[in-house]
Amino acid sequence: MQGAFHFLKSIIASLTLAVVAFLMRYGGHLFVQDVDDPPAGVVVTRHLGSDSDSQSAQRTQTDHRLATWNVGVVTNRVLAEPAVAAPQGLLSASSTLRHTTESLAEQAINMMYGTPESTFQFVPVSVQLNRRRGDCATSPADKANVALHPPIRCTSDAFFDDIRGLVEQSDAHDIFVFVHGFNVTLENATARAAQMAEDLPFDGVVLVFSWPSAGKATAYLSDEHQAERYFWNLSALLHRLRQSCPADTHLNLLAHSMGNRVTLRAIEALCGTIDPAGGRNSLAFERHFSGRGVASSGNSAGIVGASPAEIQRRFPSWGRWHHSRRSGSPPIDNLVLASPDVAAADFRQSINNLRHACGRIVVYASDSDYALKASRRVHGGYRAGDSRAQLNIDGVHVVRVTGVSLHDPLGHSFYGTNTRVLDQLAALFRPQPQLTTLPAQPLH
Repeated sequence: MQGAFHFLKSIIASLTLAVVAFLMRYGGHLFVQDVDDPPAGVVVTRHLGSDSDSQSAQRTQTDHRLATWNVGVVTNRVLAEPAVAAPQGLLSASSTLRHTTESLAEQAINMMYGTPESTFQFVPVSVQLNRRRGDCATSPADKANVALHPPIRCTSDAFFDDIRGLVEQSDAHDIFVFVHGFNVTLENATARAAQMAEDLPFDGVVLVFSWPSAGKATAYLSDEHQAERYFWNLSALLHRLRQSCPADTHLNLLAHSMGNRVTLRAIEALCGTIDPAGGRNSLAFERHFSGRGVASSGNSAGIVGASPAEIQRRFPSWGRWHHSRRSGSPPIDNLVLASPDVAAADFRQSINNLRHACGRIVVYASDSDYALKASRRVHGGYRAGDSRAQLNIDGVHVVRVTGVSLHDPLGHSFYGTNTRVLDQLAALFRPQPQLTTLPAQPLH
């Protein structure tokens, strides 16, 4: 009996020491939470997220308990029927036999620049109104308060016609495109977009771009490959939105975590500083866009690649946002990069290449983001979403977020759960004249 007592006592002592060690290491992040001020000129009015309902044409509300968002979803994932078409230019073994006139180099280029087809659909998402702001539970085990309904597939032309119609119906000619991060399914990304649109609230049109994440915590390296290679579909989406929507439409883009790699590459491709497969050769691109001749190779690493002229033939929107061709307002009004899981040096290079295409660039970073701490161990250097990386890039405003919460224990998903961050995003995505205080009227 006495031995059992001593054993129990040692267990209690060990647990106590573990709790004390945990609080010493992480307690400050749990009890001290803060968010830096937004960029200059952005006026945050907290009542937007607490007392107001969205006026978006995508939103319907039948009673006081539930709102339904008809979220636009674009993805390059391979989905169930109807099957996604084979990647552009990707040759099967049988077709290779039929195309014996193509050289090995031509076949290699077809393989290198093959991209999946995009699938377009609208997904109704029901969001309960009596939940905590920022909560996005989809599992019954977590007391689900966001539910997805069967998607409605459509052609690309029908999709963009509908998006244009929704923009024109909304009082605010604004579009919010959300790009998710690592370990996220198509369903979870769609639910998060609807939850954020409800909680901001957002008055314009909400879209999700979902890249082929495996949706598994164990598939980090696989997700890295997918994010860094298959980004062109997002480039095509952004360019088509700019072409098809009214000229006064504000295009707002928010990327989270590894989704920043998809987003930065997509915008860089539109700016012409990388090709649609991710290859870099700035000299070749500059010569191509300035009319000083065309280089023979599109890849600086010595791998066989298409010339810039051939790339543009295959991908007509490639390089359309190059600074020498740009006129008027930047195509992207607000680029928000939340917890970027990108090497700090690579991040700086990308921002320098695409900065001219964005009216405002805001980075949300944290020193208590444990997902990025793990990524740092994998890659051996600070990630851009770690505030200790000290980016200090001209034209980029960094908002530091401190602390974790029960709703975001890793300190990595604050972009959708932290109410102060949601307040800032509501202000960022809403044209500022709508937020300014009206002058006092004279008394009569």
